[in-house]
Amino acid sequence: MSLIDATRALLDAIRSSTATPESLRDASQAVQQALAACEDPEQIERALALDADDDLPIGVKSAAFERRLEIGSREPAILRQFAEHLWLHGPERDAEAAALRREADDLDAAKDGPS
Repeated sequence: MSLIDATRALLDAIRSSTATPESLRDASQAVQQALAACEDPEQIERALALDADDDLPIGVKSAAFERRLEIGSREPAILRQFAEHLWLHGPERDAEAAALRREADDLDAAKDGPS
């Protein structure tokens, strides 16, 4: 199953009134497996874009961002999106979010050159 298909299936399961804990677990595992096999950063970005309502479990969405950064370039926009995601989910991830934001700012500053 492709990452896009697995992500859609998980989102459908999350939004379903008839989903069982087992079906949610299975759908989450399918996304994790598709992420591990994915070598296309743009496909991960498309999968993340499917979750406009932030319905994906934090662990799944964080894994998608981490995989995207692992296989693609560390672009300021992606770093900021990941930081924003972390800030939405509690103070235990604030330090990591702040580090991602600083990295994005540093990359922008390096790209712009000295003032």
